[in-house]
Amino acid sequence: MKYLKSLFTTALLFCISIVVQAQEIKSEPFFENDIVVFTANKVDCVIPEQGVYAEYVLFKLRNKTSSRIEVSFYVDTYRNGTCTNCDHESRDRKRILILEANQSLEGNCNAGYNNGLKAFSKWLRLPNESYLTKLEVSDVHIKNLEK
Repeated sequence: MKYLKSLFTTALLFCISIVVQAQEIKSEPFFENDIVVFTANKVDCVIPEQGVYAEYVLFKLRNKTSSRIEVSFYVDTYRNGTCTNCDHESRDRKRILILEANQSLEGNCNAGYNNGLKAFSKWLRLPNESYLTKLEVSDVHIKNLEK
């Protein structure tokens, strides 16, 4: 009986440990003005049940004002020094988010779009022919929604 309890406890701890592992690698201010601030964290995202084994850059967008705002922007990704999506006219990557007064929104490791607050960097378990070398937030437009 004691052996079964020990085995069950070990199995439970193992399952809990693989549910979600995200290790923060680096944090840096990304874009800031008087109204909003973007920060970025490079994170190893490991979620076996979703098939996620990748490094992502997760963004946090914070409204610094006491007004409800709409923020639209593009995230330009550079792989091996070349921008892979900087042609804003021919792509549908514009991100539009609405933030309440003093609200923050953050990307996460879960599979999916994440409100556009996540950018792929590299695979953790597969060979990578290209690496994310630079990110830029561009064409940032902010609209006050309380007028």
